[in-house]
Amino acid sequence: MSVGISEILKLPSLYGAKVIAGKGGLNRQISTISVSEYTHGEQFENLEIQTYGSGGEIVISAFYASRDDVEMQCKNIEEYHRYHVAGLILFYVGVVLPYVDAKVIALANERNFPIIMMPEGRADLKYSDVIYEVMEAVLKSNLTGASLRYDTIKQVSEFPTNQRGLGAILQLLSIKTHSTILLFSADGKLLNAATWPSNINADVFLQFANITLQDDIIRINGEIYKKYMCGIVSAESAVRQAVIFKRGDLLTPDVVEQIGETIEVACKLWEDNRKESYLAELVGSVMRDEPYKIRRIAAQHNLDLPSIKHMWIIHPLDPRQWIRFVNTMPLLIENHFSYIARNLILDSFDDRFVALIDNKLSHAHLTGAANDLVSKLAATGLQAVVVECLNVPKLEEMRKIYLSSKEFLPTALEIYPHKNVFSLSDIRFSKFCKDIVDKGGESVQYHSELLKVFNPSADGGNDSLLETLQVYYLDTECNAKKAAEILYVHKNTIQYRLNKIKEMMSTGLQNYSEQIELYLALALNRIMDKEHGMNENVPSDNKDIP
Repeated sequence: MSVGISEILKLPSLYGAKVIAGKGGLNRQISTISVSEYTHGEQFENLEIQTYGSGGEIVISAFYASRDDVEMQCKNIEEYHRYHVAGLILFYVGVVLPYVDAKVIALANERNFPIIMMPEGRADLKYSDVIYEVMEAVLKSNLTGASLRYDTIKQVSEFPTNQRGLGAILQLLSIKTHSTILLFSADGKLLNAATWPSNINADVFLQFANITLQDDIIRINGEIYKKYMCGIVSAESAVRQAVIFKRGDLLTPDVVEQIGETIEVACKLWEDNRKESYLAELVGSVMRDEPYKIRRIAAQHNLDLPSIKHMWIIHPLDPRQWIRFVNTMPLLIENHFSYIARNLILDSFDDRFVALIDNKLSHAHLTGAANDLVSKLAATGLQAVVVECLNVPKLEEMRKIYLSSKEFLPTALEIYPHKNVFSLSDIRFSKFCKDIVDKGGESVQYHSELLKVFNPSADGGNDSLLETLQVYYLDTECNAKKAAEILYVHKNTIQYRLNKIKEMMSTGLQNYSEQIELYLALALNRIMDKEHGMNENVPSDNKDIP
């Protein structure tokens, strides 16, 4: 069940709280509440892509980990919004968080994302009071079956197109009713599943799903469950059956009936009309971790799942171009990449495109095609980069890689501004660098000792030397000719500067350990320059040619 955000504002534990942003979202229903105090991205790294917040989750936070970083606070708001979190209850303003910045409020208003600020300067307030009363209100809410159906369908209808479907409906129903729901085909094959709580594997319930008695009382893992069953008819009159397992309070007959009706409506709206058997649906199923749907699609298409070893993640650099990307990408692959299209499964997901690729193509072939794809997109005015993930051991690991790519690609773009195709190693290295920067100045200084010789000089000569070193190592893999092209100087100028650098530094950079230390220092320097707005590159001249 669920309760409206506007209703919880009347609870005693929220007395004196103010809605400071996102008033347009106060009509959202919430069915659970959680605490999120981690730095941006980390709270999502090990969570399901679709399930976090999909059931109308409201989050409590004091922005402790980002209390001095407004940009990080804004990134958190963006993540909450992306993952369908219903709203934020902000604690300890004036105690932990100095103030709520206007940028945060403006972003939340733009996204219609409600921020409820608890009374300022109050260190005596407790998360537990709000959590208890909100969950009590949720449990006491007596939604009619009709509103359960309406609210659930409405919520999923507001998801991005590629995230709407039967899987999302089952997850919402599971969260709202605190029950496990299994959906079977007429011949008894499991089509989809949503468990409550989410950490329980659906396989635990399978051995009891075929018991025919309606009023079965079942013991699972020492807990008593009541089992309910209801028939489902899809748009094409295919008969299916939903089996519901509920622990604790029983479901009323009306709620059980409306669960079945909601699933039936979802089948007619999305499953049959969108032809979920299409092979492209595999991408979303992998990203959302829907193992039953993955197996079903693979069986329908005689697909060898273990052969899928590679993945492309195509990231548009300008969100305003997304509609053009959606209209361009499939035709571009079909018309210009037919030589790999038969080995590639492509679909949009979460404002990006993802391609799952089998192991029949060589690494060099794939990397060449990825670079070619970026060039052809650029020719149509679309700016994008590709994260190329090769030899992924298991299909289920691609979801974690996708999350990591989304989180740390911005850092990778700071380190490698001239790169179009990023490897998984680039993403991992970017994460490593970002972790060092997040630890603070002392950590950065420790790893940047080699660059102390490049203290700013009166004529700016040291700046050009450091820039040359960055381009030479980070952008061109030690290719003097390419470095000269990027810096608009003669190749001899690059060589002259490199010789001068070796004379200045305490190391000759002859062994790998020295080069690794320098590489890391240069990467950290680029990140810090970007964060301080100091990385404006001005084309160099040839005045330092000897």
